Amino acid sequence: MTTEEKLKRFRELCIDDEKKRTSRIIEEYRAGLEASFEEHKKHALKRQTEEFAAEKEKLDRQIRSEIAQRQQQLKVKAGKRSEELKESLFSEVKDKLASFRSGPDYKVLIERELKAIEKTADGAAFKVFVDPGESEQIKAYAKSLLPENGELSEGDGGFLGGVMAIIESKNILIDNSFLTKLLKEKNEFSF
Repeated sequence: MTTEEKLKRFRELCIDDEKKRTSRIIEEYRAGLEASFEEHKKHALKRQTEEFAAEKEKLDRQIRSEIAQRQQQLKVKAGKRSEELKESLFSEVKDKLASFRSGPDYKVLIERELKAIEKTADGAAFKVFVDPGESEQIKAYAKSLLPENGELSEGDGGFLGGVMAIIESKNILIDNSFLTKLLKEKNEFSF
């Protein structure tokens, strides 16, 4: 082998060796880039998933808040409507009570209540109060039903009918006025 051939052979070996080494370096670099790219994709996907979850949670909170506000508005609206209906209903009841007071059944009620008061008094003196707006006929009727130990008087202010009584010796107050009964029912009433 001549020197030139040796040089040529050496050159070919060096070039082959360099090509192999370069290929290996390029492959390692490519593998490193691909690994880095895969890592970047993982982080980007994780970040995107976290951002999506955070945005979803934010929207869920917003929706729950709006639902709670709407529910509160509906409750307020329903409460107002309920109060309006309740007032209307009890206004009708008041009208019916006024109508009842002018009928014959009212006398029966007064008689029954006066007998119950007399029984509770059990011989003790008592004072019965009727509504100042009561008709003279009802006042006279109530007075005629009272025993000697009973006294009839007009109450202070209107109480829509019915009777009230005081048995002082027993410290008993009997309130069978329509106003008291109406207010009690109104306070306890709900739809």
